[in-house]
Amino acid sequence: MSGRMRETGVTLCGLVSSVLTALILWLVEWKFNFGIYTLSVLFLIPLGAIASGVAAASGYYLGAVWL
Repeated sequence: MSGRMRETGVTLCGLVSSVLTALILWLVEWKFNFGIYTLSVLFLIPLGAIASGVAAASGYYLGAVWL
């Protein structure tokens, strides 16, 4: 696969995972009135935000590995 096509594919995978993560976070907050990204340990470590960021960024990683 050419370089330009690979870059486009990786970007598309990342965009899809980011949009899906945002949609899931929105649905959970809308349905249960609870923001997953607000979870934290001792008000110091934002585990929910870290997990949300990892989920959103996972598409870029998987796209880079697969393509």
